[in-house]
Amino acid sequence: MILFLVILWQFYFILYYPDPDTDAYAHFIIARDIVSNPFNLSIHWVWLPLFHYIGAFFVLLGSSMQIIRLLNVFLWFLMPVLTYLFLVSKDSTKKYALPAAIITAISPIGILMGTTAQPEPLFAVLILLFALLFEKTDYYSSSFILALACILRYEAWAVFIFISFYVLYLRLFKKQNLPGPKKISVLSVILIPLIVITTWSILRYFFDGSWFMFLSGTQQFANDALGETNSADGGVLKFVSDLFFYPFWIPFLYFGITIFFIPFGIIKFIKENIVLSITGISILCFITISWLLKSNLGLNRHFNSLVPVYSVLIVYGLSEVSFKTKSFFENKIMSKNAFGCLSSLRFWTSLTFIILSFYTVMWLYIYIDSNKGLFDERYKSIGYLRTISDRSIIVCNDPVLEVLSGVDYKQFNHYWMGNNEETLNYLRSLMRYNNSVYVIAGEDLKNYLRFNSIIMFESGVNTKNGNNIYILKII
Repeated sequence: MILFLVILWQFYFILYYPDPDTDAYAHFIIARDIVSNPFNLSIHWVWLPLFHYIGAFFVLLGSSMQIIRLLNVFLWFLMPVLTYLFLVSKDSTKKYALPAAIITAISPIGILMGTTAQPEPLFAVLILLFALLFEKTDYYSSSFILALACILRYEAWAVFIFISFYVLYLRLFKKQNLPGPKKISVLSVILIPLIVITTWSILRYFFDGSWFMFLSGTQQFANDALGETNSADGGVLKFVSDLFFYPFWIPFLYFGITIFFIPFGIIKFIKENIVLSITGISILCFITISWLLKSNLGLNRHFNSLVPVYSVLIVYGLSEVSFKTKSFFENKIMSKNAFGCLSSLRFWTSLTFIILSFYTVMWLYIYIDSNKGLFDERYKSIGYLRTISDRSIIVCNDPVLEVLSGVDYKQFNHYWMGNNEETLNYLRSLMRYNNSVYVIAGEDLKNYLRFNSIIMFESGVNTKNGNNIYILKII
């Protein structure tokens, strides 16, 4: 019933509201570029390639970006299911399975990401599936799953490093726990992802001209966007705040006061779920260090893959609180009256569900309210773009506008325009072979007005983001 209501809301959001995450459109544009130029690996920019190739498959089928959003609904549906299967597969964790699955299902950040065309839901599924298969000692399958994750998001590289140390520990010091064939197959969890990471790095070297430019490019982009190079520059308080940004502040934003249950059960959780603990700790370390170094933009969605981990942690905490209160009231007269309910796990679980339901409803309302009127200036511009009857080239830096327009993607040129002579020379080269070229620009038009150009459309300023879009025709 809970999953049905969640899916119903997600379908409603997808049908009536655009994808609010602008990076989703950028990923889809790259997928389109792959179809046009499949052998240029530099078009992946700072991102890893797997999600772009998945997108390219749908582009080849003639599908819109909406199909990826709809598929992500299904992927997020798998998250509570996999959380349940992971916990129910072991006798020691069976009692945590259902409440942890429910908490995962109603996570506001997870529900929203399940409506986007972003790779986060797929990544979360792969990481949880990896943990499940590894726990079952299906090392070959888990190694391939981790390898896929390693060409989807960089957090998987951290998982790979942490899990490699654990594998070496198993292989060298816990041989008695590994039957004959497993002693060999467990090493595949290191070797197969390593081969994938190395191959991708070498291939990018040949296209970029230097090693790991995609990583340094990520840091440079984030530093420029944030206007700072690391948290320490802002003083001790800023550093401490950033240090707890992903471990505490973001979970508190979505799970509320229920995260205060976590410390009570964290030790038991780690002991009974070592692989899930390793994946969670490695991802948390990666996104936290990246944020401290300002190598990412501090986006809430980076927490998405940790939702199942925190959900299970909360349930462990609830169980321990229930046990401790039961011990406290056991020899007290209060155990015979109304205070006795405080020792009931059912009481604490019900209280948690009530609190989390409030947060979920609040956030789903916020998501809808904040997306009303989103991209208004782009929709106005789209109205004009659709009136262009010829097949003129459209030079556009705005992936959102391109995708939402529904105009044939082959008309769009993805040269990144700037206020420089290089851009002018590029536009001149286009004009040699075309009678007219349309340029979609922002506020600074000086460069383009140096041509014989006409301003065909002006969107006006949107109160939500203050953007003004111009469509110029260069003839």
